[in-house]
Amino acid sequence: MKRSLKNKSLVNHSGFSLIEVMIAVAISGMIVALVIPDFNRLIGRYSLECAARELVSDMRAVQQNKMRDENCSFYIQFDNVMDSYYLINAESGPKAYKTTKLPAGVDLYYAAFGPNSELRLFFNTKGNPVNGIGGHATLKDRATGDSLYVIIDSVGRVRVSRNHP
Repeated sequence: MKRSLKNKSLVNHSGFSLIEVMIAVAISGMIVALVIPDFNRLIGRYSLECAARELVSDMRAVQQNKMRDENCSFYIQFDNVMDSYYLINAESGPKAYKTTKLPAGVDLYYAAFGPNSELRLFFNTKGNPVNGIGGHATLKDRATGDSLYVIIDSVGRVRVSRNHP
């Protein structure tokens, strides 16, 4: 029995040509180029949201500490230059018992509390800001320009808002 070479093809058609691979890589590159800027915005928004939520949590912790131990003077000191804030118990000295540096890309843009727009937030034994006047801190994302406002009102309610107080 003779084998015929006419029945067998010498060309294998099961792979991709170089042009097909190059087109697929080019399309993938364009998709990635479009998605990366949105991904960076998403990361920036997430960092801003996390920083605001952590500040709210720390404000509530200082508030609870003051209500629990009325003889101690707990407060929060804000530092706009270093983009950080400090939780301090004045009875144990001026050293902070917790220091929080905001994530890279998030600025502590503004902070003002009380009648003199101080950078310190004190609470009384009822959990209200001292002097009965609240205030707010503005956190701003450098990449997107978005801002979140951490607001404390005169009765001690702490919240996050996208709208300026």
